[in-house]
Amino acid sequence: MVKRVLVGYGIDVDAVSGWIQTQDSHPADPTNVSRGIFGATVGVDRLLNGLHGYTHELVSTLTEQQERDVLARSIEVARGLTGKMPKGWTAPAWSTSKRSIKLLEEYGLEYDHSFMHHDSQMYFVPDGTEEWRETDTRSSASASTWMTPLSSLKPSKIVEVPANWHLDDWPPLQPQGGNGYIDPYVIERMWKEQFESLYRENESFCFSNEYSSASQWEAAGYLDAREDY
Repeated sequence: MVKRVLVGYGIDVDAVSGWIQTQDSHPADPTNVSRGIFGATVGVDRLLNGLHGYTHELVSTLTEQQERDVLARSIEVARGLTGKMPKGWTAPAWSTSKRSIKLLEEYGLEYDHSFMHHDSQMYFVPDGTEEWRETDTRSSASASTWMTPLSSLKPSKIVEVPANWHLDDWPPLQPQGGNGYIDPYVIERMWKEQFESLYRENESFCFSNEYSSASQWEAAGYLDAREDY
């Protein structure tokens, strides 16, 4: 019996945030900023579906108040654009804090796409109260000081649509050192092989790509053109 696969698309709307983020000490380039303006003025009407930070900030470096401010402002912007309360959140660069999930619950969000406890199944993400002791092998202290088990995980009310670096097109499509264009069919082959493996081994699964909207449309067109999908 042929399986049926339900396909949904979710896109990170970064707009200008990634191009004006100067933590790497490189000044903002007006041409790159224009690419972000395209995303905010043209692409957002096509693709907006949820929250992805405000200026692509690293959540793990924020104070609690900063994290609250960013979340509240992002919700306000999304409501202004769509007239509706957003339902989901993706941490910029998948950088989170131990309070992130509790804040999502507090602000009324329903799902997240930032964690990797599973690679292909949705689940209720842990609430962030788990505890661990960071390993410090550089210290002269006894290893017994950091050889402690991770505490048990407690599920939250937030559904996790799992993040997966193997399905993220940003790392393999990012040109390095003037190497020119990256062959998109390399990514197509990777996705196809992973899709077929999940399709073969599971009754249902989540298959998600995160970054490039162009590749999203290319992938959709590829599936439309294939009679065996």
